[in-house]
Amino acid sequence: MSEADYEEAAAAAVEAIEAGAAGAPVPPEAVGISQRKTPKRICRFPGCNKTVKSQGACQRHGARPKQCKVKDCPKQAQGNFDGMCKKHYNDIHNPKPPPIEGPSLQPTGQSAYDEIIPASVAWKAPKNKRAPV
Repeated sequence: MSEADYEEAAAAAVEAIEAGAAGAPVPPEAVGISQRKTPKRICRFPGCNKTVKSQGACQRHGARPKQCKVKDCPKQAQGNFDGMCKKHYNDIHNPKPPPIEGPSLQPTGQSAYDEIIPASVAWKAPKNKRAPV
């Protein structure tokens, strides 16, 4: 954008604001933003400005969302998840490792919660003697 084009666009934006169009959207070319390569597809329902999901309509006005391809799953399929919901995609492509089998990791012996902590909490310094450091 040349300097002359920039000044012209800035002047047009100032005129629009002074004319009482405060809050009105400023056209992208007025601030130097390039136009989209492909126009944004808008819902065909009159008065709706939402983006098209499928069949020329937004989901509110009749577009049918793609369902997860796993049988009896009511969730919507997500983009880039092979036509599945996130849960089923992760179940297939990122399975959780099986639990580790082996010796039990249960503690053995005296627990600090059984005797040591109760004794230390109940401990009181004897009168006329300094507490151990």
